Amino acid sequence: MEVKTDDRRLKYIKLSAAYAQSNGYRPQPLDLSNVVLSTKMDELVELLAENTHNVWAAGRIKDGFTYGVSDNPHNKRSPYLLPYSIIDDSIKKINRDTAGEIVKTLLAVGYTIDAP
Repeated sequence: MEVKTDDRRLKYIKLSAAYAQSNGYRPQPLDLSNVVLSTKMDELVELLAENTHNVWAAGRIKDGFTYGVSDNPHNKRSPYLLPYSIIDDSIKKINRDTAGEIVKTLLAVGYTIDAP
């Protein structure tokens, strides 16, 4: 893994050839390893993660999905159409990780986020 920078002094992670796809695409995410979130930013991440779940769920319901014990896209059933507070921790982690990367990216590129 190699790290490169751009004109804004951002570091990108150059992933190995093992990440290359047959169409030539190879992800090059920002290196956010030095971005540390405060407790207030962690609270923001949790709020964003919950909202992400709710937006996803609203979209699924709009598309005709209903709650089902097992995931069955063909029959439009999903076991994840539950309140965020009770969904599986693995789903919460996915949403938190995504939200955390977004907040870290905003901070890394120079945005400031002030807590109310």
